[in-house]
Amino acid sequence: MPKIKDTMTIREVMSEYPQTRRVFDKYGLAHCGGPKGPVESIAFFTKVHSVDAEKLLEELNQVIESGAIEEGKESVDEVPQAEEALYKPFLKAAVVLVLTGGCVLGAVALTLLAIKGSFDYNWRFWRAMVQAHGHAQFYGWVGLFIMGIAYHVFPRLKATDLRRRELVGVSFILMLAGIIVKSVSQVFAENAIAANIMVLASAVELIAVSLFLYVGFSTIKSSELKEYFDKYIAASLVWFWLATASGVVISIYLSVKGSNVIPDSINPPYLHIQAMGFIGMMILGISLKTLPLFLGLKFPNQKLSDISFWGLNAGIVILAISQWFKGLYPSNILDGLFGFAAALEFISAILFVHNLNIFRKPETEVEKGGYGKFITVSYIWFSIAVAMFAVFGIYEAFSGNSAGHALIGSYRHAITVGFISMMIFGMAARMIPTFRGIQLHSISQLNVTFALINIGNTLRVVFQGLTFALGAFSFAVMGVSGWLEVAAIALFGYNIWKTMNKAVELEEEPEIEEERVEEPLRVAEFQPEPPFAETATAETATDGDLEITGSTTVGAVLNKYPHALNFFLSRGFQHLRNPEMRKQIGPRVTLNMACNAHGFDLAEFIAELREAIS
Repeated sequence: MPKIKDTMTIREVMSEYPQTRRVFDKYGLAHCGGPKGPVESIAFFTKVHSVDAEKLLEELNQVIESGAIEEGKESVDEVPQAEEALYKPFLKAAVVLVLTGGCVLGAVALTLLAIKGSFDYNWRFWRAMVQAHGHAQFYGWVGLFIMGIAYHVFPRLKATDLRRRELVGVSFILMLAGIIVKSVSQVFAENAIAANIMVLASAVELIAVSLFLYVGFSTIKSSELKEYFDKYIAASLVWFWLATASGVVISIYLSVKGSNVIPDSINPPYLHIQAMGFIGMMILGISLKTLPLFLGLKFPNQKLSDISFWGLNAGIVILAISQWFKGLYPSNILDGLFGFAAALEFISAILFVHNLNIFRKPETEVEKGGYGKFITVSYIWFSIAVAMFAVFGIYEAFSGNSAGHALIGSYRHAITVGFISMMIFGMAARMIPTFRGIQLHSISQLNVTFALINIGNTLRVVFQGLTFALGAFSFAVMGVSGWLEVAAIALFGYNIWKTMNKAVELEEEPEIEEERVEEPLRVAEFQPEPPFAETATAETATDGDLEITGSTTVGAVLNKYPHALNFFLSRGFQHLRNPEMRKQIGPRVTLNMACNAHGFDLAEFIAELREAIS
């Protein structure tokens, strides 16, 4: 009879059988989840990593039967510092850059505009500073975040090893240096020395991105897994390189011209291929792979995802070329191509969102742990942004006039803060704790972040678009919105930083995971406080035995049977160890939601729970 079942958590298996580490690593775990693996079921693991469940279970049981405990024990007890060293520097640097030259500089600029009550700020370095802020946002905040996550996630999604990992640190140093130096030197690029430094920094960025692509493509190519979302990832990497190479050409152009401002004919398409090409393709590709599992969604139709892919990329290409040329050589044909491309992007993007099923009722209930609302709202902002851009593009195609700086600025904030930053918040809150096998530092801080970023971004998008009508009042509101966004990002940065720095051993279970369900449960050590009495549902208020079904809440069970806490802990629900977490999630998480989140069979789980509390 097999010792391992797919309803067991990876942490439960590795705690009992340390030698199984090498099997899980073979299929893409690679030290994810801390020394003893994540608190996720084997069934969930096989879906995320596209692994044959029967084959994995067979190999796990073979390893257990063959012995080799000492070899496995050594690998489990060693904290995977080397793996964490891959992504942590990128993420921490991203937080630092967004809270300096990124969002904070943008908030300062908004405050100055609010004081003046106009977009016309007559300072020779003004536009260059705003563009430097944009570069710090796109490359520092988002670029570094994507690179760090990608280095950790690519080998795990593709069930392979990270290739040429010695280049990861080199790419980080070069990228960070390039971003900082380029952002600063562009402001002073009217000076020949500063201009040459800007060109050099742009070249350094291109080298860093080239190394990233080399490692990324080598890793993906080494895997036997070929999946439909791969093309999105590949397109993102190509757009990243093209955008960075364009940055080198633009820097050379500015150096020759003795200018520190990217011309209006070049800057919009340059920003668009970064936002929709590099960043957009990466988010959409990872969404296809992970969101059906993270949010319990129906899996997307692969043919529709392919149609969306080709439509979006065709739209980006046509739009970038037509927008660039119509800025240099205005014509009705180029205006028409621009409008067509904007409409094509809109149709393809809405088709993608529809196919992702993000706004439909989930097929399975899962506990989203605070991150789900960020992802859902992120796609609301994405839909709003592409709709705005389509309207502006069609308007320009028919009128021959620009939509104007204020409206384009509203769109850019909808896509960059509403869609991109919101997605970073949500996916980071889901992934980083999983990488380390611990809980997010603070769910309540995450909820405050959600409120601040949405209020701030809504104010910015709405009132920037109304500056032509409301004048000084709109500018004043915009000034406030910037600092709300800074507060949101600062709180998120603190939350994630604390999560990355949290000692893994604090989350380790000293005894519980060694305990088998068949043994007597030790009650005294984990008596829950009576948090559920105050929020008791009809279930918890009844006398006599509690009827346990899929709709029964975890809180109802623990309120009626306090000693059941040991059972939940033994099955991987380690967040229930914290009384505050029990108070927050107990009354609202059903057994069905809990089983779906961890990949357990509901009937089997309830049967084991009943046996444990009897």
